[in-house]
Amino acid sequence: MILVRERKSGNASFYNIETYNEKNQLIFSEVLDFKSSIFSHENGFTYFILYDKNMIPISDVFRFLNYELSAISINSREKALHALKLLYLYETITNTKIETFTRNDVTNLKHFLRGVSPVGQTISFEMETIRSNDTINGYLSIYRNYVTYLEYNESYLLKKSPKIAQISLPGSEIDMNVQKYESSEKTASKQPQVPRYISIEEFKKILKLVREKYGKCEECIIRLMFQAGLRIGEVLGLTGDDIVIEKIESEYVSVVYLRNRVTDQKDQKAKTCKTPISRKEYKSKDYKTEGYGFQRVIIPIDLYELINDYIEETHEKAKNDKHDNYYKFTIADRVRETEEYEDDNYYVFINSQGKPLSSHLWNHRLRTIFEEVGIPVDKGSREHNLNHRFRHGFAMFNVQYLHIKELELQRKLRHRNLSSVAIYYRPTISDEIALKTQFTEDLYNVIPELKLSNLNKG
Repeated sequence: MILVRERKSGNASFYNIETYNEKNQLIFSEVLDFKSSIFSHENGFTYFILYDKNMIPISDVFRFLNYELSAISINSREKALHALKLLYLYETITNTKIETFTRNDVTNLKHFLRGVSPVGQTISFEMETIRSNDTINGYLSIYRNYVTYLEYNESYLLKKSPKIAQISLPGSEIDMNVQKYESSEKTASKQPQVPRYISIEEFKKILKLVREKYGKCEECIIRLMFQAGLRIGEVLGLTGDDIVIEKIESEYVSVVYLRNRVTDQKDQKAKTCKTPISRKEYKSKDYKTEGYGFQRVIIPIDLYELINDYIEETHEKAKNDKHDNYYKFTIADRVRETEEYEDDNYYVFINSQGKPLSSHLWNHRLRTIFEEVGIPVDKGSREHNLNHRFRHGFAMFNVQYLHIKELELQRKLRHRNLSSVAIYYRPTISDEIALKTQFTEDLYNVIPELKLSNLNKG
């Protein structure tokens, strides 16, 4: 029998592998750990490396993470790295290979990932980390992508269940037949949860406080999120080149462009735009395609002017007072054709040291603002993203006050799928009461006989 015990050293895990004979006597023991490293190259790309137990880089993993998955976010690639580390640990422990995994191998792999195993198994796991079925399914999805990349097309991981399930398509009366993977774990159905939204009254309080106690930086950021529906990463990644006046259908409007650059940091990403890994991609057709390489959002002209006032005041001061920091950290790639005499491009929102404003510093500031105006914030768990509450406020305003339809809201939120829009409608208890009250009044207007008082009068 083989017993695998997980042990912790800080945030890292290693594994004691103990082999016992039929008399339950320990006959072999070793410590197993697969190291990994993450480093940023001078070309601006972040590389991930996984080593085997002999500290030799695993070439298949390197190519998969850094080439096959190059276009996805750093966080997603880091999750894939962790998942593959567990996969290779399991291979080594069980002396199996992923290309020959049987149903039994995959079942044991799921026991290993979950952190517990049934009694009486040849291999038993005693883990300190216990994972949910949702997490396990996420790892299995990464493994399926990996075996597909390696062209192990007969892998049990890719085997579909013979059972057909039906799912409803949002906004449609059509049901779609789908097949699930045999290796997937069952998960409890649950309603998608989203952060509570910033109401009109709450936004008024925030705006009043920001204008009295803070400044143009804070006002620009909260208005871009609440009035234009921008995500915080999209805001922090804005550069001077992205804020323009342009002619659209014979009318001049103020616009912000959302796109990713090689110079962007992790917290400056535009979520649904292409992430270039080389400056050469700035000239590619994909990068120049609206809806894929970039997105445009129209903003109010007074907000456009406020942003430019902030830039003029703050950046001139930073150039003079924090010259070295400003020109080392704040200069951003220019992605459009320029004249030789034009100044450098720059990230719009900066801190007091002349560097781009980080999400960490902004989140701390926003939490303080929420607390000062009396808006509840999560303590400890931080379940609800405070920035995203503004984007949900933008969505709810469009639904409640402008009465726009789902397709129009999808366009305004810049979502590719209609199903992603539905979760943004999350009314509070007060909203529910108001809706039911309005419904009752409307119904009584149509069917006055419903009112008991009217019946008694009759």
